[in-house]
Amino acid sequence: MSYLASDADSLSDVAGGHAAMSERGPESEKRDRHRRLEREAYDAIVIGAGVGGLTAAALLARRGAAVLVLDQHYVAGGQCTVFRRRQYEFDVGLHSIGACSPEFEIPRILAAAGVSDLPLLPLDRDGYDTYVFPDFAFREPVGVDRFHKRLVELFPAEAAGIERFVRFMCQA
Repeated sequence: MSYLASDADSLSDVAGGHAAMSERGPESEKRDRHRRLEREAYDAIVIGAGVGGLTAAALLARRGAAVLVLDQHYVAGGQCTVFRRRQYEFDVGLHSIGACSPEFEIPRILAAAGVSDLPLLPLDRDGYDTYVFPDFAFREPVGVDRFHKRLVELFPAEAAGIERFVRFMCQA
């Protein structure tokens, strides 16, 4: 598998293929723009090195396809990266997912890509994310019923609207 962006070592390991690495960053963008590919033809070209594109490329490469991954950014990961502003670092990527029990999708997708023995940690059931506002903090619990109850406890005057919101979200 060839990947035209910066650090694809982990993708290479996942896919079981090899990656044509390009040390590309803001300082080398111009000299690196028209690089040569390691081959003339590919079985698949994946546009976008976000989670979906990297997953598709890893699965294709694992099955023996010659895959080229192209991305306009110099860092793989799409929206699963970080950016910095002044002294702050913002993690804009995915930081928790469901469906990680062995019978669900995530472990099956990882296994198909050649990843095994990846330790998946359970979420803190009482609050896996905390949203901090000027006047209060909200710890988001695991489970719709607990989430609903906690919102109503925090905003009792909004109970009817919260009920409609939760019903609407559960329809999907």
